[in-house]
Amino acid sequence: MIKTYLSAITLLIFCFFSCNNENESQNMNNSKEFQEIILQERDPNIPLVLSEGPSNKTSQLKATIPFDEYLGRSYKDKVLPIGDGENIHYPVVDIKRLSKDHSNYVSNIRIGKGEATSFSYTGFDRYVSNSRTSKKIKTGFSFSLGLFSIGAKRSVEEIFTSSLVQEKNRIFGELNVEIKDSHYSLQTNSNIYNILAKDYLTTEFRSDLYNLTPSELFNNYGGFVLTDFITGGRCTGLYTGLYNSNESVETKERNMNTDINASYGFKIGEDSSKVSGELGIGKGFSNGTSSSNKVTSMETSVKTKGGMLGFSNFTVPKSLNDISIDLSKWLTSLNDKSTHSIIDIGEEGLVPLSAFIMEKNLKNRFNKIYGEGINVNESFKEPFICIIPYGTSEIAAIIPVLITRYGDAVTLIDKYPECYSSEEIAATINRIKEEKAKIFSGIKIKLFPNESGDISMYTSYSYGFVENKMKKYVDAKNNMTYLLYEGSNPYYNENPKNKYALSISADYLLNTYCIRKFVDSLPSVQISREELFEYFIVAL
Repeated sequence: MIKTYLSAITLLIFCFFSCNNENESQNMNNSKEFQEIILQERDPNIPLVLSEGPSNKTSQLKATIPFDEYLGRSYKDKVLPIGDGENIHYPVVDIKRLSKDHSNYVSNIRIGKGEATSFSYTGFDRYVSNSRTSKKIKTGFSFSLGLFSIGAKRSVEEIFTSSLVQEKNRIFGELNVEIKDSHYSLQTNSNIYNILAKDYLTTEFRSDLYNLTPSELFNNYGGFVLTDFITGGRCTGLYTGLYNSNESVETKERNMNTDINASYGFKIGEDSSKVSGELGIGKGFSNGTSSSNKVTSMETSVKTKGGMLGFSNFTVPKSLNDISIDLSKWLTSLNDKSTHSIIDIGEEGLVPLSAFIMEKNLKNRFNKIYGEGINVNESFKEPFICIIPYGTSEIAAIIPVLITRYGDAVTLIDKYPECYSSEEIAATINRIKEEKAKIFSGIKIKLFPNESGDISMYTSYSYGFVENKMKKYVDAKNNMTYLLYEGSNPYYNENPKNKYALSISADYLLNTYCIRKFVDSLPSVQISREELFEYFIVAL
């Protein structure tokens, strides 16, 4: 029986490696049956569960939440202005428990001042730089901020209509008048990220992290965690007009700013212990400030946060020649601190959600979304092992790879065996298949001959898988199991200590990957939180 099996594999290997001319290769790549061979079907008696589904989140009304409990919540860039409380969503960090254990991590400082700022942009590709959005993102992370430009465009189109926004020669601007009462912040650095990721994520977020695809998680939570914000009152005016002169982008934006500054009046009282002064939107409040006379058909829409007697939603856009909104009573109403809202994000007050994720594969997949957007077709897939001979029928290296439910590749061997004949290739494939079938007892195993199975779609992470030296660490507090091992290391900068770990977030995954018996047989070890952070962790 074994001889017959090996003979069949040898014949297949010979056929695949002999397909060298262009036509034969083209036919092979176009035929699914030639791209992979099933060496072992999955055992139908072993449950295949890919996810337990999302957690049942219960969100309190924001008005009932103390300001300090907004720290550690997720942030979606959905509405303007940036910093609007409507962008704040579910808890990621258990801030109550963190404050109890590390009270010095959280601070609340009184500010007590008012200021007005404005900026303009000729297109949404300039929104991020001109709005200084990048200053609100924690430094040390590298990814595109294009999602903020997309969010800004969506908000402006909802207010002014998409057809108007897309008109030629359109220019845009934003005015923000802020009465800053208090500053709330959560201390952040690389050490604290590790502490939070290990011990202070909410139960609901931790469940969603491992039971949702990265795209689903991003869609539900947003891409950031709020760690620094300001409370008080804020008046925002969004502007648009037509700029028909042929001038530089910088000149256009400078003139638009001039016209915005000529469209309002603001004077704050000198007594910082109370809020007083004058605020109005419209040319009648500008105290004679001159405009550039370069922007025509200029319209504005106004919204306030905090206070009373304001506008909770953006007003219907009106021409600057017709608008006259006196907000002095709204300004005075901010003396009642019970009316205050979150009005802005502090510098570096948004930390990428990926900073709170320990697993390298999930972190990288999440970071990819910042630049490329959400993949609506992303889903969990049945995990399997593929065996790939790289080379020719005369010499080839045989590499077994585990493809996870996320679609990531974990190399299941420490040293690649080299074979020097089709018979030796077939025998090595069979030996590796039998070895891995003992560990992943019941998983589907495929053969991708002659690299015809394209695994370039999968991202490789772990190397040097040595099952006979593997140990397990059980984190009972978070219901996590880590399979620990040391292996070879082609990416020294990412993993200088050659330490790898596979994380298992729930009991059902032992069946999903067909490794229950194997994991049960592993010796247990205890390691510290600091030691765990030395490992290059990949989520199964």
